[in-house]
Amino acid sequence: MALAATLLRFVDERLDHMLEAPQLWGADESVELQILQLLEIRLLIAAQRQGPEDWRQVQLDYERFLAEQLPGSPPITLTARLGAERRGELWSLLAAFVAMQRQQHLVRAGVDQNLEQIQAIDRLLAAARADWEAEQDRRDTYGSKPVRLTIEAA
Repeated sequence: MALAATLLRFVDERLDHMLEAPQLWGADESVELQILQLLEIRLLIAAQRQGPEDWRQVQLDYERFLAEQLPGSPPITLTARLGAERRGELWSLLAAFVAMQRQQHLVRAGVDQNLEQIQAIDRLLAAARADWEAEQDRRDTYGSKPVRLTIEAA
């Protein structure tokens, strides 16, 4: 299995566990921030982009999500926005954001899982092509007539 697919599976399983039993992972705000960081890592793996503008995408999406869910609230963590009186909403809102991120940044699992095999095949084809190109100028004899090796079909 390709490394990217293994990492994605790990991140997704960790996100699921954190949402199922957040109290096992620490204080509410700590778990919220861990979830956001895992989503950032997931996006980097899934999108395979490396630019700084891509690294902030989860944060920007989260800010938009919070503005839609809690309009007019200050730019602080969801945990702080909800406070103790609305603590019960925290995990359902975070679960909704995680689901939205998964939908928004779909992973092409089949491509990722086969990436290493495809790269190995590409390397073999490149080596075979190089050998063939080195051989095409070689002259051999076929009976009494010299022949030139080509790729064109007769």
